Amino acid sequence: MTMLPIAVLEQVGARFEGTRVAYDFSGQRHIADLYAVLLSFAGRKFYLPVIAQENVSEGIVGRDILNDFVLTLNGLAHVTEIPME
Repeated sequence: MTMLPIAVLEQVGARFEGTRVAYDFSGQRHIADLYAVLLSFAGRKFYLPVIAQENVSEGIVGRDILNDFVLTLNGLAHVTEIPME
């Protein structure tokens, strides 16, 4: 699941979808606000569900986005490659 700061979601006019149960990395259950966001990434546009985070300045890109793309992280070269379709 992708997570973004609530301030970013409000700034881009994301559509509130309601609340859902979400689980963190340790398996703890949380009630989370869910938004729909129109994302333009690597030449494609699609809506995806995003969990709102409060009191944070960074987001987390989830497998819901990454599963559709080839992504190469070359740490030695400090390069990230995402081939365009």
